[in-house]
Amino acid sequence: MLKHWPLLLLPVLPLFAKDEAPKLVYKEFHGLYADDPTALNGLRNPERGFRLECPVGLGDGQLLVQRADGRIVRRAAPAAKDEKPVPFLGVDVSRNGWTDRQMYEALKAWELKGVTTHLGICWLDEYHNRVLDQIILQRLEKSLDTFRRAGCKLELRFAYELDDSKSGGPDLAMVKGHWAQLKKVLAANADAIAQNLGGLRQPAQ
Repeated sequence: MLKHWPLLLLPVLPLFAKDEAPKLVYKEFHGLYADDPTALNGLRNPERGFRLECPVGLGDGQLLVQRADGRIVRRAAPAAKDEKPVPFLGVDVSRNGWTDRQMYEALKAWELKGVTTHLGICWLDEYHNRVLDQIILQRLEKSLDTFRRAGCKLELRFAYELDDSKSGGPDLAMVKGHWAQLKKVLAANADAIAQNLGGLRQPAQ
């Protein structure tokens, strides 16, 4: 799993709110024990607790691989012999690359184990110096629809670097522009997104 870097947290909820003040929602949860026979029938999408990381909007047939020098790069499948694919949801994508169909099947498999909320990372490394285009927006919508059809939710994050090399990243104006572009897509798919904080990984200084 990829390392986590400092997050520049931006609230997702304001994207969905109208002019009035947002309403507070209080939820109570109980713990689920390993020896509890009803554990798999526990609370659905509790929006807290254990998460698995998965790619969102990555594009069919693409891979994230770690090279021998430790750098993580994006490439089309298959992976080379000296490259190690970054694991997501326990799916082997080294030969054919990632697909939303594989993600759907993996989400349903994890659902049987009681995991229904995931951490979704949408990498914007290809857009650190340009506006978002319809390709990435359509990929993002397709992945969000996959979560909807699977009956799962995700905590959504956006990242401009595939690793912690801090070798590149957008300036603040570009980040704000991307955020404005993403509002419509996120608002239209609010039902598939866990209602807490979304985030953008902090660009390199």
